[in-house]
Amino acid sequence: MNKLIDSFLSIDFDDDSFMDAYNVITISYFDHYLNEEEYCKAELVCYSDVKSNVEKEKLFKNIENKFIKLYESLYYLSDKQELVCINGNLYPLNFDEYKLAVRNAMKEKPLCQILYPSLLMFSVAGYDLTHQFFFLKDNDELVSLQKTIKNLVDSVGLNIIQ
Repeated sequence: MNKLIDSFLSIDFDDDSFMDAYNVITISYFDHYLNEEEYCKAELVCYSDVKSNVEKEKLFKNIENKFIKLYESLYYLSDKQELVCINGNLYPLNFDEYKLAVRNAMKEKPLCQILYPSLLMFSVAGYDLTHQFFFLKDNDELVSLQKTIKNLVDSVGLNIIQ
């Protein structure tokens, strides 16, 4: 198989020790981690906040489109070689299915992980308009890849938070 796939399939997400093998970049609509007060006061932190509010729907669509642009770029950067993991099962997807998986993940229907075997990285969609990207440390292109991702994040108007 592939180094990333083998590593990913062995991960116990309930045990943080897997993090020793990865560098992580957290990408968000927000420019920092929200504290509890900020989270409670935020106009929109996840899709369920939209409800029937037209203004929140517009804001969510704007945020979603930024993430879609990022994920589209990653699709092509990975030479269209991605897998989506939903409920522990890996699925190769064509471009339209891939975009649908990202859109559904943005709405938590269902959350998923997207693996990019050729890039030796995977992403995890989050509930709060924040996604994490895990880069296998055993990768000769790690520094270059992370710089590319940072440039993509800047170009679509999202934020890397520490």
